[in-house]
Amino acid sequence: MKCICFAVTAVCVALSSIQLAGAQWNYQPNNYRYPSQPANGQLRTSQGSLSANFSRPVAPTLAPNDLARFDFRNPSLDLLRKLGEQKPASADKDGYQVYPRLSGEFERQKAMLLSISDLQPQHHGVLQELIAKTAGHLDLVILVNNQAQLKTAVKIADASKADLSHVKFFIFELDTIWLRDFGPRFVQTQTGAQSIDFYYDGQRPQDDYFPNNWGEIAGIKNKTVEWTLQGGNLISNGQGLAITSTRFFEDNYVRFTSPNRPRNTEYERRKLVVESFKKECNIDRLLFLRPLTPEATKHVDMFTKFLAPNHMLVARLDPRVDPVNAGILDQNAAFLRTVPVDGRPMRVDRIDIPPRQGKFWSPYTNTIFANDLVLVPIYKNDSPRMVQNAVATYRRLLPNKHVDTINLTTMQKLEGALHCMSINVPEFVDLPEGLLDVARAKKIIDGTQRWQPPKRLLVNEDVREARDRKLRQNRRLRNRTQSTPNNPPVMIAGEVVSNSGTSKSNVSKSNASSTPPAASDQTQYRAAQTYRRVFTGKNNSFSIDAYAVALSNGQLYFLRASDNKTLQVAVNQLSDNDQLWIQRNSISILKYGALVKQFISNPPKK
Repeated sequence: MKCICFAVTAVCVALSSIQLAGAQWNYQPNNYRYPSQPANGQLRTSQGSLSANFSRPVAPTLAPNDLARFDFRNPSLDLLRKLGEQKPASADKDGYQVYPRLSGEFERQKAMLLSISDLQPQHHGVLQELIAKTAGHLDLVILVNNQAQLKTAVKIADASKADLSHVKFFIFELDTIWLRDFGPRFVQTQTGAQSIDFYYDGQRPQDDYFPNNWGEIAGIKNKTVEWTLQGGNLISNGQGLAITSTRFFEDNYVRFTSPNRPRNTEYERRKLVVESFKKECNIDRLLFLRPLTPEATKHVDMFTKFLAPNHMLVARLDPRVDPVNAGILDQNAAFLRTVPVDGRPMRVDRIDIPPRQGKFWSPYTNTIFANDLVLVPIYKNDSPRMVQNAVATYRRLLPNKHVDTINLTTMQKLEGALHCMSINVPEFVDLPEGLLDVARAKKIIDGTQRWQPPKRLLVNEDVREARDRKLRQNRRLRNRTQSTPNNPPVMIAGEVVSNSGTSKSNVSKSNASSTPPAASDQTQYRAAQTYRRVFTGKNNSFSIDAYAVALSNGQLYFLRASDNKTLQVAVNQLSDNDQLWIQRNSISILKYGALVKQFISNPPKK
């Protein structure tokens, strides 16, 4: 599954301190020419008019303060669009600048990053296919945790039977393979590159520090943004327009508990996080789409993709099979057609996807762009005709690209797909020294050459100490009984509270699970008891009453019931019955373990 996001953060944000500005963007990526939407608003294809009769875009006429008059308890996409496009009254006089620029994935790339940190043997075929099909198109940099994994990665590469001149290896320890969601987002500056790092899962430290540590060895300055956003839920057109899903407001929930809280709190909490995020990422417009349901991640890359700065691809479902999600996708597509880019409506094309199988999807928009290559994830239960149509759609819309497929069947139940596994490294970004080609990797494996860790080229501001300090601040704030009511809101673990009283912080939403069903604390506490078990060792070497709260690299982490102390044990050291229980409940533990730990460590009052 995509990695669980348990963002344990706190950032002091004063409402009066947010400064944003607006100006027209005029950047055009080099070496790319894309067709614009015809002036009459129609696009004729062999399959008919795909975007005829849509409404012409109308610039928001409301002043920023006028939005506060609307009811934002269940805002429409149009209302959220106005929020994401508005320029605050306190905008900088010079307006937005092109740089730093959040690039688009369709632009020229230097390499693609992949990881095998927790890749299980049954999924090795996916990596083999990726290696074989990217040959001649793009360099792959495969990250491994240690020399033992380096040996595994080389075996996988050899098994692909491909020309391996484009494959490089690098020893860099990580917790999971889902690089897209915790890795750096590269932005282009006037002099080079910079990376943006959003807060990520506090239970996966190696993943969380990846952008910071990678930047230090690659010589890339890293900027920490103290809001939560997973990479699969942010796509950019490279010209100041970015798109995310409405999950954005769930991950970064703002709560005002002060007696003098704003009159329209639903509007103000969204306004605060949108303005802050746009400023931190230098985004001119931030638009919101409805996610699929039930779909675990709620990420936009599961149903839409930028093909060019003014061209989007949106999934389409048969309304006779799934009318709810068909309606959501149709609404998203219609909304995007009203968004102006360079003075014309966004061009929006559709791609048919199979209906979900339970909670699992076949997301044909979760693709990898590898320069002149497009790789589409497919699954064995997909109808051959639907796969053929998906490939034909990409070939028709991107005639200068080579389109191929990757069989992702073994990974479908992990609730992540092809795009989720990778990170695009744009052409303007430097790679670290010390990348290993296959020949050097084999010398290190057989001991004839030593691995030399790369030197730090710069030292990014160490965020770990600051985060630890904020965690301690969180604990003090939660125990504080009263404070000055006029203090600014404070973000605590994904929500913002006033210093006027106590607040119980919510666990951030899992990257592989949607928000848990609404229920009382007592109901959630009783549900947590299902993770409690008397674990025993092999040959009854030990026995302990505990709650299972995490699984990682063959280790079970549990909370001892007697004193809530966190312990760990190798799964293979447990009894056969316990190993079977863990196997049956592994997905559930990975999804909700952090939530269980939260409730057991801080049980509700009875």
